[in-house]
Amino acid sequence: MIYATAADARVPLVISYPSGGLLGDAGESVSEIARQYFGNVRTLSYNANHSTMGASTGASKKSATESLYVCLV
Repeated sequence: MIYATAADARVPLVISYPSGGLLGDAGESVSEIARQYFGNVRTLSYNANHSTMGASTGASKKSATESLYVCLV
């Protein structure tokens, strides 16, 4: 797992993840997982437009909150 690899190497890890992602559906969060490996996890969030990968039946973009997780040992 990338979290363990980065923590073992004692290097920072930055992860970008949108609101409404699949982890939330599974009852997980990036910050919860990261805190198992890193002592310091900072979250920065901003509004973004995400591509819907073609969206043959709807809009080609949708609004989402994108979060950057900065994980430090």
